[in-house]
Amino acid sequence: MPFEVVVLGASGTYPIPLGAATGFLLRSEGSSVWVDAGTGTFANLQRHMDFFDLDAVVLSHLHLDHFLDVYPLYYAIRHSPLTRGPIGLKIFAPFGTDKHLAKLPGSINRESFDGYFEFAPIGTGDKLKIGPFDFEFVRSRHPIETLAMRVVSGGRTLFYTADTATSDAVTRLASGADLLIAEASFQELPEAEGIHMTAEEAGEMAAKAKVGRLVLTHLIPGLDPAVSLKQAASRFDGEVSLATDNAVFVV
Repeated sequence: MPFEVVVLGASGTYPIPLGAATGFLLRSEGSSVWVDAGTGTFANLQRHMDFFDLDAVVLSHLHLDHFLDVYPLYYAIRHSPLTRGPIGLKIFAPFGTDKHLAKLPGSINRESFDGYFEFAPIGTGDKLKIGPFDFEFVRSRHPIETLAMRVVSGGRTLFYTADTATSDAVTRLASGADLLIAEASFQELPEAEGIHMTAEEAGEMAAKAKVGRLVLTHLIPGLDPAVSLKQAASRFDGEVSLATDNAVFVV
């Protein structure tokens, strides 16, 4: 049975005007999972659902463009006039996320999250079931612990690279996915970059993994998306699309 992936944001590092950084909403059989919460994604999420109805949040890593909107989510759950009180929303993320989020100066500390969020650590090799979604994680090539993820629901498979340089481990876990959402931060790698992919490398990963379709995300603002699409298509014979805010892909 197909499921939906809603793009909540697709900019890399910082959002474009009227756009958002990285985030996705997975929807199937009445379940909703928010994957990565970059700047601006919470506003877009509210265009598609009531945030009180989220089943869980999954964070790939603790760079700002992937987790920052957890804060407005917390404020909304706690302070909305429609609040339902502490709802114990599960947040699956690398170990230590609760301590990291509590470092923000001001009124937030670890105790503030009690009852509102329940943090559960995830790491490479872990498997996780959230409603109809089966997750499997592998560490990507990035300066901090970052988890690429394979998501299966109803016999259909999504693979999301999160942030990564080219990686055999990530490519192996992506094998045969119906839809690959791959970061394509650059069109040419900066010297000694080694932590992100170009669009061409994303296309190469899609070809090696023999996926059905490729969606490019995390483009650095200012790049011409048409060039990125052309570069990826030069390496991958299948359908290549660009992630844009509020686009919906059916897996």
